[in-house]
Amino acid sequence: MGPQNTSRACPVCGKVGERLRGHVLTCPCGVRMSRHAAAAVNIARRGVEFLGGLGLRGRGRWATPVAGPLASG
Repeated sequence: MGPQNTSRACPVCGKVGERLRGHVLTCPCGVRMSRHAAAAVNIARRGVEFLGGLGLRGRGRWATPVAGPLASG
């Protein structure tokens, strides 16, 4: 899971823009936002998907493994 296309992909529909123009991401679906903000949303989403795949449950600073490669037992 690398950083490819995080600032080029629309955080709503996922379409990857072919041309980059300045600091604003404009998507045909109607989204218009800073490319930095779009990258932050896309990176956060990838992180949540990654952690969900590890089977982590909980809130706050520490999560509790319930299944997956980090679960003990």
